[in-house]
Amino acid sequence: MNADHFLLSHNSLAWISAKMTVAPVIKMESDPKVDGILKLYSKSEYGEAIMSGTFISVESGHKLIYSWNWEGTEEDTKVDVTFQDNQLGSLVSIIHSGFTSIQSKDMHDSGWDSYFKGLEAKIKQTGFY
Repeated sequence: MNADHFLLSHNSLAWISAKMTVAPVIKMESDPKVDGILKLYSKSEYGEAIMSGTFISVESGHKLIYSWNWEGTEEDTKVDVTFQDNQLGSLVSIIHSGFTSIQSKDMHDSGWDSYFKGLEAKIKQTGFY
């Protein structure tokens, strides 16, 4: 799955489609083009939250960059996602930068780890490879 497939085919469901949300995300809005929106709605035992972002760069074939802001906070961060084809499919690399505290960085690290575990299970469940 390279970024062309990611953006232009059913493989996009593995990342930016409401059909592939991973808990605690319950709803997603996504328009993967420069200045398009990315909005995640989450709900957990700790409450509800909304993450709003805007696609900064959409490089067909290998990269997405978007802003990331949990509504109600002052922290604006950036997520840089790169796809590299390999023999098994794709290697996905993420750099999430711009944190204003170690606590926020650590919380996001934990969130990404949880997301990838959930994404792996969801891909296996739905058959998207």
